[in-house]
Amino acid sequence: MNISIIGGGIAGLTTAVALTQLGYTPHVYEAANELKPLGAGIILSPNAMAVLRHLGLEQEALAQGQPIKALQLAQSNNERIMQSTAMQLGNLSSVGIHRGALQNLLLSALPAEQLHLSHRLKQVTQDQAGVTATFGNREQLTSDILLGADGLRSAVRQTIFPENKTRDSGQICWRGVAQIPAGQTEAIEYWGIGTRFGVVPISEREIYWYATDVTEPEGVFEAKYHKIYLQNRFSSYPKLVRNLLQATPVEKLLRHPLIDIEPLPEWYKNRIALVGDAAHAMTPNLGQGAAQSMVSAWTIAQCFAQFPDNRAQAFNHFQQLRLKPVQQVIQQCWQIGQLTNWTTPWLCQTRNNLISLVPTWVGNIGRRRTFALPKIAPPPPQDRRSLF
Repeated sequence: MNISIIGGGIAGLTTAVALTQLGYTPHVYEAANELKPLGAGIILSPNAMAVLRHLGLEQEALAQGQPIKALQLAQSNNERIMQSTAMQLGNLSSVGIHRGALQNLLLSALPAEQLHLSHRLKQVTQDQAGVTATFGNREQLTSDILLGADGLRSAVRQTIFPENKTRDSGQICWRGVAQIPAGQTEAIEYWGIGTRFGVVPISEREIYWYATDVTEPEGVFEAKYHKIYLQNRFSSYPKLVRNLLQATPVEKLLRHPLIDIEPLPEWYKNRIALVGDAAHAMTPNLGQGAAQSMVSAWTIAQCFAQFPDNRAQAFNHFQQLRLKPVQQVIQQCWQIGQLTNWTTPWLCQTRNNLISLVPTWVGNIGRRRTFALPKIAPPPPQDRRSLF
C-alpha cells in the first residue's frame, strides 16, 4: 500500500513515524526546501508524551526538554487566581520543549528516503484507482491513500471540504524564546485586561513565552517596534515578564493572529483523510494544539493496523475515536480565548474571582479527560505492508 503524507510538520512526521513502526513505508511531501528548527516552544502534555512513549522517543524528549510539574494562573499584578495544578497523568509528565527540537526528534526516527522536500502541493484528484497529487515542481504521483497534514491553511482540506473556513479569535499573539536561566519547573500564565502572558521553561537555560492582546500597533510591523510595543504594553506585569521581553532578540520575535477553523463534521472523503491542524486546528489556549495532533497521528496509524483490509473502516474508526473529543477541546480553547479578550476592568476582576473559586479537583478531572489516549484494540498479527 502506498501512503502519501502532505506536510512535514509535527502531525505529518508523527504519522509517518507511527506508520513506519507498524511496517508501512509512508512518504512525506513537504513544501519547504529544508526543515529548519523554526518556531518557539510548546508543551508536550501527558497525552503527547504517551504517544512519544509508544514511539520509543519519550526519554529523548525528556532529555531535550524541561519537565513541567505544575501550572500557575495569576493576575497581571502577580496575585494568584488558581492554585498550582498538576501537569502529570500517572507516570507521564508534561515537558516544555522547543518546537525545533521536537521536529528533529521525529525526523531522527524517520528514514531519510521517506521525506521529500520542495514539494508544494498544487492539486489533488482521486478516483477508484487512487489519489493523484501534483506539486509545484511539476512532479506528479499516485498513491493508494493520501493524508493531509498540511496545517491550518491546508490545501488538502480545501480540496475535499472547500466550504470550510478559518475563524479569527480577535487576538494577536507574539512568541519568543529567551536565553535566561529558567530555575523553575512550573509554567505560569498571567491574565490582564485584554492581555495575557505565558511562561514555559523549555530547558535549564531557556524560557518560551507568549503574549496575547486584543489590540496591536497600528501601521508598524518591524520586529523591533513590536518589541518596544510589548515592553510598554506589559510594563505593569511582573519583573519576570519584563526580563523575558528584554532578553528576547528582536529577530526571534514571532507574531501572528490566533486563528482556528470551523469544526468539521467529518475528516475524510474516499481515499483522502486529514490529520492534525488540517483536521482540527485550535487556538492555543489549553496548550493542546501539538498534543492533539500527535494523538490523532498515532491513532490513525493504529486504525490502519486494526483494519488493514478496509480503508473506509479504518478512516471511519479514526473519526469515531477522535472527532468528538477533539471538538470538545476546540470549544474549550475558544471559550478561554474569548474570556481573555475582555477589556472591562470590573468584568476581568469578576472573571478572575469566579475562576479562583473553582476547586482544583474539578480542573484535574477535565485534564485527565483531555490527556487520555483513545483505547484501540491491538492489530491483528499479520504483515500490513502488502495490504490495501
